[in-house]
Amino acid sequence: MKKFKALIVLVILTVALQASQAFKITQSSQLLSGNKAKGIIGDYLIDNNTASFVISNISHKINPGKSGGLCLDATLKGGLDDFDLLYLYLNNDYPRQAVYTSLEIVSAGAPHDSAHIRVSGVDSDNASIKIITDYILYDNTPTLKVKTEFKNTSSSAIKSYGIGDAFSWGSTPFVPGKKAIVNWLASTTPNTVYGYWAKKSFDAIHGSYWSDTTIEEEDLKAGETTSMTRYFTLAENLAGVYNNYLDAKALPSGDVNVTVLQQGEAFDNALIWFIKEFDPKPTLEVTTDNLGSASSRLETGNWVCTVTGGGQTENKSFSILDNSSTNIAFDLDAPLTPQLGYDTLTIIQSPLINIPAMALPGDTIEIKIELVTTESVESVALVFNNRENDINFIETNESSPFGLRILNAYLPEKMLYGLYDLKLYCTGPDSLDVSESSIYVIPEYKKEFTIIHVTDTHLPSHLYWGDEGLETDFTELEDFEAVIDDINIINPDFVLHTGDFINDGEIEALGIPSISLAKTLLHKLDVPLYLVAGNHDLGGWKATPAPDGTARRTWWNFFGWKYLSSLSPTDVTTQDYSFNYGKTHFIGLEAYDNYDEWRKELYGNTSFISSQLTWLNDNLAKHSDDSLIVLFYHYDFKNELNLTDLGVDIALWGHVHGNNEDNAHPYSISTEATCDGRRGYRIIRIRNNEMVFNQAVRAGENGNNISQVYNADSTLIRINNTFDFDLENCLVKFPLEHNKTLDYLSNAELFQIDTLSDQKMVYALVNVPANSMAEVSIVTKEKEVAIDTIFPETPFLMKAYPNPFNPKLAISYQLSANSNLTINILDINGRLVDTLYTGYQTAGNFELNWDASMQPSGIYFINATIQNDSGIEQFVEKCLLMK
Repeated sequence: MKKFKALIVLVILTVALQASQAFKITQSSQLLSGNKAKGIIGDYLIDNNTASFVISNISHKINPGKSGGLCLDATLKGGLDDFDLLYLYLNNDYPRQAVYTSLEIVSAGAPHDSAHIRVSGVDSDNASIKIITDYILYDNTPTLKVKTEFKNTSSSAIKSYGIGDAFSWGSTPFVPGKKAIVNWLASTTPNTVYGYWAKKSFDAIHGSYWSDTTIEEEDLKAGETTSMTRYFTLAENLAGVYNNYLDAKALPSGDVNVTVLQQGEAFDNALIWFIKEFDPKPTLEVTTDNLGSASSRLETGNWVCTVTGGGQTENKSFSILDNSSTNIAFDLDAPLTPQLGYDTLTIIQSPLINIPAMALPGDTIEIKIELVTTESVESVALVFNNRENDINFIETNESSPFGLRILNAYLPEKMLYGLYDLKLYCTGPDSLDVSESSIYVIPEYKKEFTIIHVTDTHLPSHLYWGDEGLETDFTELEDFEAVIDDINIINPDFVLHTGDFINDGEIEALGIPSISLAKTLLHKLDVPLYLVAGNHDLGGWKATPAPDGTARRTWWNFFGWKYLSSLSPTDVTTQDYSFNYGKTHFIGLEAYDNYDEWRKELYGNTSFISSQLTWLNDNLAKHSDDSLIVLFYHYDFKNELNLTDLGVDIALWGHVHGNNEDNAHPYSISTEATCDGRRGYRIIRIRNNEMVFNQAVRAGENGNNISQVYNADSTLIRINNTFDFDLENCLVKFPLEHNKTLDYLSNAELFQIDTLSDQKMVYALVNVPANSMAEVSIVTKEKEVAIDTIFPETPFLMKAYPNPFNPKLAISYQLSANSNLTINILDINGRLVDTLYTGYQTAGNFELNWDASMQPSGIYFINATIQNDSGIEQFVEKCLLMK
């Protein structure tokens, strides 16, 4: 860090201050007494009847990183200051700032006049750039005007000279619209709300409590001068900051009045977001008072008002005209109790949300279940967009570890693509189990595909048992959700998560939701995620008052497999697994640090144990013919994995919370953590069995590289990509009205149309080039026929009635094309019970009858197979015989 000497100018004011005077400048002896006041001799307080600001002359050597001429403290009259510091941020180069060597009082303040301080100095890295900054406070305003001039006194031009500010707010910034390019910023503290804007829009980058802004970058010719003007304001709330901004910019605006009721009663403290059309995040947020009311001024244009309260969220679109007044009313339903879903494992042990199955239509899925022999599975169903469809299955005689039973489930030949929940109905008291987001149906295994690597999410908080605020700190959930938002826009083929998914695996057992909250967040992903455990997931913490081994047993209760929590010294003790995407083989290894030394004779001090390495070598031997081998794990604690000897092409890992790049084969790559505001992830592209691209990036407030916003009626989407590379496969969704059909899409390729679900949806793929914006729109038209068409279109419709039946069943069906047709009856285990029709049949409507007098009660499946010029397809209808 460079050190610079600064001349501290001591100015003693002799101006007599009268009580009626609107402005005054005082010495540091009269500084505000807020908890961030750092006044020394040479600090000056600009004060009027509305607000107070401190202008400081501070040497680098007093506190490296801070330069003179700061707005160091600020407050509304009578309040406390929470602001930390503000300094010039030159050429995006910390700690390159202004070094001021003189300070003068241009105007000490008088009635109806300004208080005005000027500081002069140079660029800390280039003394040929002279810098003068003026701080001006006008009569009875809460806004400080700051103007800085830069003069190039050298004989040569300076290219792309960047000028801006950096602030340490003392609290988390509020970023209107959450975009890289913004018009104003604010930050809320318990005592005061601070705002900032410039004469023009600016680039902003944000940390957890600070902001960097770049007002402009321009070439400075020899002898040339440039300047920037910006404003720093104070208010009691965000709406006040926004009002000051509207007034200073003289923007056309109108009023909006929002009333929020819940079952007819006023809703106090409901959160209201005003979201400007095409902005991804709110421009302004306010809360209702005890009368359920909130009012704000808004800039003219189209807006969406979002109200959140009582576990509910409602939206309404509206427009603001100049000098208009708009009233919006909401009446929420009764409070909702948050549901965490099917958190712990019961019957289904595979596939799971953390180890999903990827498949093509028509594939066979293996399902492993834990179910006593006296009970049976009655039906297997897949759920997509809340629509449930039964599928055929059969229980095999194949043996599985620890008594697990294996089902083979048969996917239909034609399906909608996406993530499905797997649902089992069984006999006995535990009759239902759901494995959510566990089956991903894809149209093909692509030769060129994309994966995203995330790691070290440390959900829901980076605090531990006993730490103050643990019960209410969900900051890491917010970090991961920002990454999920990016993932859902990028639309990779799947995600690999390399551990430390949660921060402390014991906390769930101690009464504070951690794994359940984290698992719930996974449901927001539109693509599958493969998760391996890390040391925070499994290791246990000596400082936590839980029995040894609690972290491991709790983890396995949520993420399988149930038999892994066995205390038997001979049982399998780790969760390692593999899967294929086409000819690329992926291997996930559990990794840990055995902090509480539980069952040390089996686990040792750290992974990997010998049984894991044996399993790894056996697995690699079985997949020696695969084109590419990808290994992913949390960390190699004992440096046991020699990638060259193993024949691995790529290893992805975490734990170090930073990016480790590797350009030589075999690649060993770590990715920056998602937690602590980093919001890191890595995009990896595989082309023809080679990794040709890997990019470590950031999401959310620390990057804002991708945004996707809809217009008011969801017919137009804008995707903004500020990355230096193309996003080639972005997925967008358009809701489709019930009586409408797709006419055409602009700037997108149709992927599929779901007309089977309650909310009909059009899915499209979009290519968004680097550093550009893509605008995609949908045009619909009225349906020409009354009967819904569905996607995938079916040449066969079938219905069985009555259902349940005893003992006779009528089966009506409609055949749209001449076909070879077979209709069979199968029992619950997939065995053939009866054949009702086999042969050639012309198109038309038909009916068959089945007499089940000789069959036992239970579930049966009507299986229809048709073959024509379009190929072979199967259709299934479930029926229940009740005698």
